Amino acid sequence: MLMQLRAGGLAELRKRYGLAPAALRVYMHYLPTFWWAHVHFANLTCPMMGASTTVGKAILLDDIIDNLTRDPDFYATASLSFVVGDHDSLYTHLRAAGGIDTGAVDEPEAKKACV
Repeated sequence: MLMQLRAGGLAELRKRYGLAPAALRVYMHYLPTFWWAHVHFANLTCPMMGASTTVGKAILLDDIIDNLTRDPDFYATASLSFVVGDHDSLYTHLRAAGGIDTGAVDEPEAKKACV
């Protein structure tokens, strides 16, 4: 399904906008950015492209496909790390559940939850 989604999206973007696959970054968001997985097809020439694909906020679709091709149960057993700021509501829920390691950081704006 993901391979068909990637192929169809890339084909449609080439047809409509003349964008070659090499001009695009295809990625999925996961926790903590969103509660549901979804795919982005982003033009690499867009000035904001890098801002939404920082570590801990997105996984390249090609990497997901590769992981599932090698092991269909990869995501059933994988540990996915992500950073949650203490201003996020998810931080409060994780901390209450005992799933937070805040380390020895004292500055509130620098304190991040390590799950």
